[in-house]
Amino acid sequence: MIAIRKPIAALVVGFSILFLFAACSGDSTDEPTPSSAEPTSVSQVDANDDGSGALLAVTPTGLTGAAVGDLAPEFTGISNWINSEPLTMQGLQGQVVLVDFWTYTCVDCIRTIPFLREWQEKYADLGLTIVGVHTPEFEFEKLAPNVEKASKHFGLVYPVAQETILVLGGPSATGSGQPST
Repeated sequence: MIAIRKPIAALVVGFSILFLFAACSGDSTDEPTPSSAEPTSVSQVDANDDGSGALLAVTPTGLTGAAVGDLAPEFTGISNWINSEPLTMQGLQGQVVLVDFWTYTCVDCIRTIPFLREWQEKYADLGLTIVGVHTPEFEFEKLAPNVEKASKHFGLVYPVAQETILVLGGPSATGSGQPST
């Protein structure tokens, strides 16, 4: 069992950093807003039960976005779901969730797909949930048939949320630095 805990702990930390990087890469100066839940303190859970302090989980602070331990924002601005019925962050609470912001014509996004497919195969049965958020850079990337065709072409079996108005991804989520029009 310990052999499984270390990779899962590493995935939790890695995915948290990936999600925070993607979520915090915008230039918003808005302060975090409290959620309806009462804020709680951030606490670490010893992943190895050996006092090493390896981080396994963080309890939410009750805020949305902006800091480690905050709740992930809800999926908004989604016009289409591929490979899934609509998902909610509340419905995914308690799971290890990797949110991948991508667009099907971005070479850097395309280069990550084999790794995401491999993680899906290896870790889905251990509780990993991958959710792709397609954030279009160009007008033709907003068309649902194009995104569905690309998802099939790349062999994506995990849920893909399609944004047509950039709400979640923002202009820098895919690294383009340019807002979609």
